[in-house]
Amino acid sequence: MKGFTLAELMGVIVILGILAVIITTTIDRNIVNSRIQTCKSQEENLIQAAQMYVTDDSTVLPGKNSSNIITIRQLKDGKYIDDDMENPMTGKAYNPDTYVEISLEEDSTGQTENPKNYHYEVVYVDETECPNE
Repeated sequence: MKGFTLAELMGVIVILGILAVIITTTIDRNIVNSRIQTCKSQEENLIQAAQMYVTDDSTVLPGKNSSNIITIRQLKDGKYIDDDMENPMTGKAYNPDTYVEISLEEDSTGQTENPKNYHYEVVYVDETECPNE
């Protein structure tokens, strides 16, 4: 008789199933990691857009011991970011109320006038928009 026994066929099917699970998990993890990296890159883009916004309108800079915000809506209206910029985690546009917070920090000498003392941070209205990893 030629052919394979049922036990041999079942063994091959089980091995193929295990390989499929391993490969699927690895691919899924890589997709999520690439989305996280894209999200971090876009956060840097939002911060750079906010810095350009501040360059054009310095009145939004906060004073000592305070902070100010620039929303994504303001950045889009001013053409500092594209209207079609989408969140890689959701595949949809960012919430227009998500904002970049600008705060003023003192340096070791207590001076605050140095532009390097301004701290920019993206704050998401919806926590699922981008993970903090």
